[in-house]
Amino acid sequence: MRLRAYSVYQALHIATGRVYVGMSASPRDRWYQHVQVAMYGADPHPLYAALRQCGAEAFDFLVLKTGMSADDARDFERITTVLCAKREPGVFNVPPRKGWPRGLTPHREHPPWLVELAAEVWGEPRDIRPSSCCPFCGAPKDQLEDII
Repeated sequence: MRLRAYSVYQALHIATGRVYVGMSASPRDRWYQHVQVAMYGADPHPLYAALRQCGAEAFDFLVLKTGMSADDARDFERITTVLCAKREPGVFNVPPRKGWPRGLTPHREHPPWLVELAAEVWGEPRDIRPSSCCPFCGAPKDQLEDII
């Protein structure tokens, strides 16, 4: 069985330097989907708002890394997003309501420096879930191992 290869891509808003970081098995097709949703939808996501206002030609699309497993691509995407968010003017990627990028957890699969950097960028996570769940990812605490 052949595993699907994933890529991480970046869309750079040329005028401002703000970026959107994403992952996909077909990054150019995914970028086209973003453009279509922006042009024909009403999604308030900051990337879509910028695409509607400035057009796709205002962005420089770049595939950053290819040939990764889904897990490796997801980790690379998270790290890249956090690092881009650290510098001005930041990213179009929107953290979920609790203030952290979706999927960034303090569990063993993420190095402590990444969690610390994300805390510096987005602030400390707020526990909006029941106390029996991890405040970072919502997983039941009794099912987690090796929490940092």
